[in-house]
Amino acid sequence: MATAQENLEENPELDSLSFMAVLINCFDLLDKTPVAIKAIKRNLKIEFFQVFDKTISEVDHMMDTKKNEKDTEASVVGGGVMKLGQSDSKAIMEELLVALFQKLKLCIKHFRFVLEFLALRYKKQVADIYSELGLPTIDEIWTAIQAEVGVTFPPLFLSHLRLIRIPLSF
Repeated sequence: MATAQENLEENPELDSLSFMAVLINCFDLLDKTPVAIKAIKRNLKIEFFQVFDKTISEVDHMMDTKKNEKDTEASVVGGGVMKLGQSDSKAIMEELLVALFQKLKLCIKHFRFVLEFLALRYKKQVADIYSELGLPTIDEIWTAIQAEVGVTFPPLFLSHLRLIRIPLSF
């Protein structure tokens, strides 16, 4: 049986996979793993909304900081007023997409870790863990991500970005 020992000196944010293993062990000891999985499945859309929302806020803050630096330089050099141009908008969108992709990739990595940890813990195949524990499938996760993309980004942007279903294998 796979187990994880908690190191109380460690910051869980520095090693989130170990922290997740400890949490899974705790849920198991309390016989609450199925309840936790149901909560995750129920809140999947909300969690992805929060990933998108937080990422947008982070990129917005970062771009505001950059714009303020440029404004300061412009006022010192020429006293001119800076406007957000097309290249700035393109840079913002690129920054946002890169940041979102990195976070979504990390979400998938953690989901995969949970699957493999549970399979090892219960001495089952990963495919069997889905049905036995009622874990969300990769299709359910991808559907939640696509739904959030559709809500977050304007239709004009989506018409230029073709969302294609990329098969992700575990």
